[in-house]
Amino acid sequence: WSAMASSSAAFEAQLRQAQQQIQKLEKLKQELKADDHDLQSYLHGLRTSLEEESRHLSAAQARRAKLQQELRTCEEECSNHEAVKQQLMQDINDALAKAAQEREHKLRLAGYGSEDVADVAAESAVATAAAAAVSSAATARSGQAA
Repeated sequence: WSAMASSSAAFEAQLRQAQQQIQKLEKLKQELKADDHDLQSYLHGLRTSLEEESRHLSAAQARRAKLQQELRTCEEECSNHEAVKQQLMQDINDALAKAAQEREHKLRLAGYGSEDVADVAAESAVATAAAAAVSSAATARSGQAA
């Protein structure tokens, strides 16, 4: 009987120890489950933030690309206008020089002396220089505005 009692006591001790192990494992399982739940909640928040930031980034990149294209178009337009402006200033200078030469030629044909022609030529040169200065000043002002 005592052998049976001792083996029964040993069995009960092993059973208690097994139950304690099961309780520890259940507690650990619950802790791990809670940790996993917390992690999933945290990751969900991060993923939501990532999606939102990705949308903002895409919108900003699209806006940047549009502005870069607009800048290229504007720079091309400015370049074209500058070329036309330079040509027009050259045309003005050429017209003034040609008018001065024609005036000088007509004066010589009319019989005015070389002194009279020189005076008219000097006046024409001053007018041509003044026109060139105005054109240069306009170019400088438009360069500063840009």
